[in-house]
Amino acid sequence: MTIPGRGAPWLALIGAPADVGNYRCGAAEGPQALRAAGVVQRLTAKGTPAVDLGDVAGPAYDGTPDDGTCRSLRATAA
Repeated sequence: MTIPGRGAPWLALIGAPADVGNYRCGAAEGPQALRAAGVVQRLTAKGTPAVDLGDVAGPAYDGTPDDGTCRSLRATAA
């Protein structure tokens, strides 16, 4: 991507926190962990301007195991 009017390459980061499809909790913390680690600042410091566009909303885990190995299988596949 390029910044309009500047022509410089840049990255746009979009978080998608979700625990659906994973039997263990914690995957939803991924986007916040990347922010806490300063990924946007580190990319920019290395010469690739980056912006954080926030999180998108995803399906919530409904608490029902589907087959014993994953959860919310239908929501994850959709």
